[in-house]
Amino acid sequence: YKRQHIKQVKQRNLLVSIGDDEENISPTVKIWNMDKSDEEGFPDIERRIKLPKMDATCLTCTDDLSHLAVGLCDGTMVVLAGDIFREKRSKQTVIKVEETVPITAMAFVPQPRGPTILFVATTNAVHMLSLIHISEPTRQAEISY
Repeated sequence: YKRQHIKQVKQRNLLVSIGDDEENISPTVKIWNMDKSDEEGFPDIERRIKLPKMDATCLTCTDDLSHLAVGLCDGTMVVLAGDIFREKRSKQTVIKVEETVPITAMAFVPQPRGPTILFVATTNAVHMLSLIHISEPTRQAEISY
């Protein structure tokens, strides 16, 4: 498993990673439970999620694992919503942010009231998306470089 990106979820003592299990196979998100280990002493893998076949450029998730996003090299991102840790099939939505430029960074900003905000950076701009209905995110702002 070649890990490309990794994020710690402190609330649940989990690691979320994305990488390739085998060459030329779709990237896989893995959720590792740091409180449990297998017979070899490695953290248990609690969940595996296959993604579209494309090079992942970044990964982020909310602390409660209600949202997870993976940025791809073609300006697309895959956003998962629901209880990603427990639900077997979280809702996956593919969103085109920009044409042909990679997504370079992402960050969720949970709001006390209202939708979760996702900031998405590409090599050209920073986008702010409001995730009210995950299948139809609302683009609130764009800052071009």
